[in-house]
Amino acid sequence: MDNFREAIEIERQLRGEPKTYEEAIIIVTEALKKLVISKDKKYGKNPIKKFGHHGIVIRSSDKLDRLYNGVFNGTDLGAEGILDSYGDLSGYGLQGVMKELGWFELENES
Repeated sequence: MDNFREAIEIERQLRGEPKTYEEAIIIVTEALKKLVISKDKKYGKNPIKKFGHHGIVIRSSDKLDRLYNGVFNGTDLGAEGILDSYGDLSGYGLQGVMKELGWFELENES
């Protein structure tokens, strides 16, 4: 799964439409968790292992630039869109926290 919108829709189908802010947070974080794990399995950890926090900051900066152009300049972000850009940016933040805690290089369960 490479698409944040798809991951959110799957969680929505499993949990139903959120009725509270807390329920919405659960849907979004579960979708983010699945997206980050899926991308880790697909692409591996090498870029972040190789460049560490520098790589995370650079990739985050790329996503922020993309969002800036979409939001402020009206640039068409194509299939990725704003939602997927936010998902990727959130994923990089999560990976940065895990890197700082020394947990980033843990193996996947499957």
